[in-house]
Amino acid sequence: MPEITEIRKFNGSHLPCPQSCFSFDEDQKYSIEIGAGVGLHACVFAKNNPDFQHIAIERTKEKFKKLNNRCEKESLDNLFVFHDDGVNWLYHLAKDQKFEKIFLLYPNPYPKNASYRWVRMPFFRELLKHLSPKGEIVFASNEKFYMDEVEDYCENYWDLHALQKKTLHQDSLEDSYEAITHFERKYLERGQTCYHYHYGFKDLSEKL
Repeated sequence: MPEITEIRKFNGSHLPCPQSCFSFDEDQKYSIEIGAGVGLHACVFAKNNPDFQHIAIERTKEKFKKLNNRCEKESLDNLFVFHDDGVNWLYHLAKDQKFEKIFLLYPNPYPKNASYRWVRMPFFRELLKHLSPKGEIVFASNEKFYMDEVEDYCENYWDLHALQKKTLHQDSLEDSYEAITHFERKYLERGQTCYHYHYGFKDLSEKL
């Protein structure tokens, strides 16, 4: 495992304002998914968790079009989709909002640029400010090097606590298992191993 390197402080003053807008209700419980793709996980999660208001953000035009179409077809009152950059959206629109669940699901890892991977981004410090005290941040990937890095930085730099770690392979999964995203479905069908890591707070006072 490469040595952990110090991550500079986040400065969002240069980030453009998103085109969308959203008003939070303090009486509701929120979750957010950054890079929601075509919306398989977003729709299933919203359908299975009616007590959550789920926000799904996708910045690429073609994927968002499919996400939006899926959302309209499902007609879920607790699912809100946005064609935006997740970093910009959170910084400008979420403000002091806390989320019970934050999903960072496939594929991100930017193998040639470590500073673009979630746990090594300056923005990750800002992202954690939006995680509720008893909330969880969920990572999923088929890239072992990336998940090793997630584990190392979450536990040894960000002082997060591992709530759950799953290793998935087609040969060991029950027939009833449904892949959480289209990427995961594809990877499992190819015989690849996938990973789900869930993290929550310990003490972030020194890092934030």
